Amino acid sequence: MLIDICHRSLPTGQPRLHSVTLTQDAYAVGRTLAELDLAALGAAVTRVRRRGIRAGEPGPETRFETGDVVVVQGDSDSVVAAEIRLLTG
Repeated sequence: MLIDICHRSLPTGQPRLHSVTLTQDAYAVGRTLAELDLAALGAAVTRVRRRGIRAGEPGPETRFETGDVVVVQGDSDSVVAAEIRLLTG
C-alpha cells in the first residue's frame, strides 16, 4: 500500500504538509471538516484547493467536494491517519 511505503520513509515526530486529492468515492466527500474530526488524529487542515483556487483557512463548516485538494499538516503518523480518514473513513 502506497501510504505505508511513504510513511516508513518519513522521520516521525517532525511536522510536515501533505496534499490529498479527493476522488468521487472518497469518504470525506459531502462531509464537513468538523464531522471528520482530523484534529483528534493530531492533524490540521491548513488549506483546501477547489477547482484550482486556493481558499483561506477552512472552518469546521467546510464541506468537501470531489476534486478538492486538502492540505494536511502534522507529524508523519498524524498525516497518514488523516489521509486514511479522508479517503476511506
